[in-house]
Order: sequence, then C-alpha cells, then structure tokens
Amino acid sequence: MWEYLEWLNGFEYLYLPSQTAILFYLLLAICFYGLRVIVVLKFIYLRWVAEESAKREIHGSKREWSLLTKILFYAMAILVAPLVEEIAFRGPILWFVLGSQYIYAFSACIILSFIFMVCHMIEPRGKYKDGTRIRYAGSALYSTGIGGVFYGLIVVISGSIWPSIFLHMLWNSNILFIILGEERINRYALALQR
Repeated sequence: MWEYLEWLNGFEYLYLPSQTAILFYLLLAICFYGLRVIVVLKFIYLRWVAEESAKREIHGSKREWSLLTKILFYAMAILVAPLVEEIAFRGPILWFVLGSQYIYAFSACIILSFIFMVCHMIEPRGKYKDGTRIRYAGSALYSTGIGGVFYGLIVVISGSIWPSIFLHMLWNSNILFIILGEERINRYALALQR
C-alpha cells in the first residue's frame, strides 16, 4: 500500500513518453472511442434521450447558464476532469499492470468502473426550471460504467495512463458534438438499431 502511495505521489506514471508513443496512444484512444460510440449509440443512447425527454416534461427545461459558466464547464469537463479522474480511477489499474499482476488489474478495472459510475451518479448537474436538481439518467450511468471499463482496458493494453486520458477527453468533447448535431446523432442511433 505504501509503495503504491509513493508511486502515486511521484507522478512517474504521468511522464510523457516519446512522440511516437504519444501518436500510438492517440490512435489507440481514437479506435476505442469509435468502438465506444458504436456501443453507446446501439444500446444506450435512444433510451437516454427518452429518459431525458420524460424528465423535461415533468420538470421543465434546464436553467440557462451564462456564457462564462458554459465556457468554464466545458473547459473543466474536457480538459481537467479527464486528467483528474483517470489519475484517481485508472492509477491503481496501471499500478497492477506495471507490476505484471493482470488478474488484479482486470478486477480493479471492474471495481473502479463501478465506483466511477457511482461517483458520477452523485455529481450535481445543474437544475431544472422548477428547482429540481438534474441527475444522470439511468442509461447515462450505464454509459459511464461502460466508459470506465473502456478506460481501464486501454490502460491494461497500453501499460500507460495517457491513452485513457486522451480517450476520456475525446468522450467528454461529445458535449460539443451533441450540441452541434443532435439530430444527425439521433438518426445514426436509429440506423444502428435496425
């Protein structure tokens, strides 16, 4: 335990690798991103849209944020949160991988993905116009749990935390894609259901 805390405190796992390795990690993250997009659109997305619509009918629309609040939220969600969450949730997995204890790494991947999902469940997301707090929909939590498994697997495969950080940043940037093309995403998700 103390060795792990020393390793975690030393930030050795965050040293940037060579440019070739970074490019490989980015490509690996993009491949996992595409796979996760397909899984989520095929099995989760339409249910999530229906749940969100039902909540909006009951509680009204979401409260509007100021432009500065939106910019700060997107910066935190896309840049800061992936780095912090990956260190906290995938650091132990990497510890087991670097110690060549893959059985523990896979076990930690599942357990930490569940904890990752629970932490997102209690995260505040704003308020509806009637004052009710916005929480993750059930299907969005499944997506988060699946994401945690993907992030853990990419750490096990690569032996580095950087691909999971890149993948998490890519996934969180979906906020912008959804805003810009929600109708196209809905059509694509429907096409995958056939």
